Amino acid sequence: MFSFRLWSKGRYSTAASAVAAGTFFFRRSQPSNEQEDIRNSLHYAACSPLKSMIKKTWPSIQKDNAYRNSFIRFAKCDSPDAILIRFLKSCQMDPDQASLKLLNSLKWRIESNVDEVVEHGELFAKETNDEQFIRQLRTGKVTMLGRDLKDRPICYIRAHLHQPSKETQKSLREMTIWAMETIRLFLHSQPTLQASIDDPQNVNVLFDLSKFSLSNMDYSFVKYLSSCLELYYPESLGVCILHKSPWIFRSIWNIIKGWIKPEIREKIVFTQNSKDLENYIDRSVIPASLGGDSQHTYQYVEPKENENELVNEHSYEKKAALDRYYAYYNEWEQQSLHWAQTRNDDAVNEKLRINCDIAGTNFSKEYWRVDKYLRARTVYDRLGLLTDKLV
Repeated sequence: MFSFRLWSKGRYSTAASAVAAGTFFFRRSQPSNEQEDIRNSLHYAACSPLKSMIKKTWPSIQKDNAYRNSFIRFAKCDSPDAILIRFLKSCQMDPDQASLKLLNSLKWRIESNVDEVVEHGELFAKETNDEQFIRQLRTGKVTMLGRDLKDRPICYIRAHLHQPSKETQKSLREMTIWAMETIRLFLHSQPTLQASIDDPQNVNVLFDLSKFSLSNMDYSFVKYLSSCLELYYPESLGVCILHKSPWIFRSIWNIIKGWIKPEIREKIVFTQNSKDLENYIDRSVIPASLGGDSQHTYQYVEPKENENELVNEHSYEKKAALDRYYAYYNEWEQQSLHWAQTRNDDAVNEKLRINCDIAGTNFSKEYWRVDKYLRARTVYDRLGLLTDKLV
């Protein structure tokens, strides 16, 4: 187990960001003031906060296979650098706090069996008669709606379908993990450090409260969801829309808003009609039930027998694919440690940083070749919504 201690803060560089050769092109959005501040504090080749975070944290992670493997699975189709930048941003670029937060997040992932939830998925729940888990999917309580005006995936939650009296906290937490891990697949990959700084990827969460009643209120779940967004999936929330909240929700909001950290609370907005929603979501995507033009209705497609056989198989092809995937990670790890230990004024510093990006890009691209071995199929695979990601 890790021995936690405070480390000295790295100095921030204020030089302008530079785009290195070999990086991928990516869509640039209009920078917010926060993004501008972050870019001003991160020089591409120096990036002192990230260097400090890697130098102090990675020797410990390398010694613990459970933590190391958990981080690899956490990174998924992003460069490992992109994950670290999320933690740094959530800690105002403080490498000491970001390191502690990352280690605590990995500890939580191990204790919560996150990778098992991803590997087992819906078919396992059906085969083991986990009706609570599968019922939440069948009802369409949590679904993907499309993309918003900022090209963020929209997680649509119909609050009136939440029935805390019929579901255990264990089932609700596993469903939350499943949803968090699945929604991440709809984000655009961030294969380089520069992409993670310039093009942050996050999610629009739309809560439909139009039929909400007191029987749907679940204070324990609200606390758990808030802690996930703050501690374990930092910088993953773009905006949280509370739509058409009834008058009874006002007193509830006065209670729960005190539990939510300011950085999460400032991303929460209230809307009351389709015109309000159109500030965030195109009318063609807004469901007709909310006053929009979309006639699409959610229909759950049941898991298919043996659809996850590749996750459970032991074949030469699987071993070769995973070995290649882990080899790209090993290359990123070695290059990053070398870069983190190199002075910013060293002539090879920028070359090492480019090598990190090349390794991170290869790792990111390779994920979709091993996805079928690591993740149970979801309803979105069966609906064909993730097929464009596959190689």
